[in-house]
Amino acid sequence: MYPGFLEIVHSLQKAGLLISVVTNFSFSKKIYKKFFKISGDSLRSFSVSLHREKVDRREFLKKCLWAKKKLAKTVRGSLVVNSVVEPGRAAELVEIKTAFKDRGIRFYPQLKRQKGRPVNYDAAEQAVILELAEDRNPFAINAGYEMKGRACYAGINYFVVTPGGECFTCYPGKRDGSGYLGSIPGGDFVFRGEPVGCPYEVCPCTVPINRGMIV
Repeated sequence: MYPGFLEIVHSLQKAGLLISVVTNFSFSKKIYKKFFKISGDSLRSFSVSLHREKVDRREFLKKCLWAKKKLAKTVRGSLVVNSVVEPGRAAELVEIKTAFKDRGIRFYPQLKRQKGRPVNYDAAEQAVILELAEDRNPFAINAGYEMKGRACYAGINYFVVTPGGECFTCYPGKRDGSGYLGSIPGGDFVFRGEPVGCPYEVCPCTVPINRGMIV
């Protein structure tokens, strides 16, 4: 998220689109204040990635609480914190999730993936993951879902925008380049014309599931 991206956010807001953002809180409050002001009531979700090895957890929580106050002033904006379930460290996330939940912040663990597939966890950690998942509730954990062949509206009702303004149907479509829709600064962005069957063995993107874009 940098000044050039703020211009793109402004163009999305003017176009009447709902805006969600994924960030790791690595920028100054000044940039985030501008983002909140520009996106306004177009902002839907503010998703923050917690990399436990890189940040002070208490300072990170303070930033989240600050963002939560900003989002409270919007019509539909919501805050969610994401963190990868690292093998051997799953138990740590139970305490962390509780700490955020007690402060009214949604905490959304994500199973680790290699080459697009979830990694293997031992039996003890699978029990911890089940606790984190609240009995496999898709709104409680990003486990990766098998959606191959299912009708997907990514690129129609939803699309991914990079900080540079390049647009893709979804996260895996961005990763392999197959979902390229054009560039906003380049003026050649177009929506996908019709839904297609999901080509991926696993859909790691929770937005389609949570917003009904895969049926």
